[in-house]
Amino acid sequence: MMPVGPYNASCVMMTRRPLPGSPPPLQGAWIRECVGIMWVVIRSGNLTGHMSRFRFTLRHCGLIRPFSTIGCPPLPRPLARNMLMPVFTPPIRKCIALVLAPMALLLFAGTAGADTGAVTGRVHFDLTPAPRVGDAYRGRTLKPVQPADEARALVWLEREDGRYPPPDELADFDIAQQGYQFRPGIMAVRTGTRVHFPNHDDEFHSVFSYSQARRFDLGRYRKDEEAPAVLFDQPGIVKIYCEIHKHMRSVLMVLDSPWFTSTATDGSYRLTGVPAGNYLLKAYLPDDRQFETTVAVTPDATTHQNLGE
Repeated sequence: MMPVGPYNASCVMMTRRPLPGSPPPLQGAWIRECVGIMWVVIRSGNLTGHMSRFRFTLRHCGLIRPFSTIGCPPLPRPLARNMLMPVFTPPIRKCIALVLAPMALLLFAGTAGADTGAVTGRVHFDLTPAPRVGDAYRGRTLKPVQPADEARALVWLEREDGRYPPPDELADFDIAQQGYQFRPGIMAVRTGTRVHFPNHDDEFHSVFSYSQARRFDLGRYRKDEEAPAVLFDQPGIVKIYCEIHKHMRSVLMVLDSPWFTSTATDGSYRLTGVPAGNYLLKAYLPDDRQFETTVAVTPDATTHQNLGE
């Protein structure tokens, strides 16, 4: 199959049903995705910045294929660009938006929740706090070291084909240093997220990680200094430490999947808005233990699944 580049999208055709070997469509989810992209394109008047995302959605649903597979030559590139990347004037954009807005609302209202389900349960793990670290290992601090956050687990879903809907604009997150502890002590983010490490204590901290998924060293900085944000662009487990206070540690799980959460202190969790289908349900504990099992998500239903029993 001939690859489809960012500007020769004229070499693809729409089909009424998924191609052989393509993954099952996510029912109404891809419709909402396409409508959302159309809305952004109409508002901006430019398709260039959203072509890759639109093409990903169509290919993920098995709805496009190269013209070359049916014996049709591709259109010349300049002509393809003019056909696929129109720039609308503001009055035209406003008229089109007024027409499509009710359609988009109906599509969203008709499909929201109709093709998704939820997964709930409990991760069974020992919540006994870690042994107290000796004073010699803690080092000297200007103020007393505060207790770490209560233990929690991370829970997420993975698709067998490894394909996930592209993220919207990713928000930045903070892992703060407060009371001589990282807070939160365990957290999950999606691949491509930037994380800040603000220092709220009255002395230096030095945040670093030697993990394979992301190596970084922010050096020493004080409360009134801002360290650069760290981009986590590879999935995996990132263990974070402070070079000055060796008892401080945090775990950051970077995931391609958008369906994840942290448990409550009793191990209970709930994942919502999950498209129907079969998944691998995983849990990660602060002591590096991991549990996993398969789970089937059905529309308009809640699946109950415990881990670690």
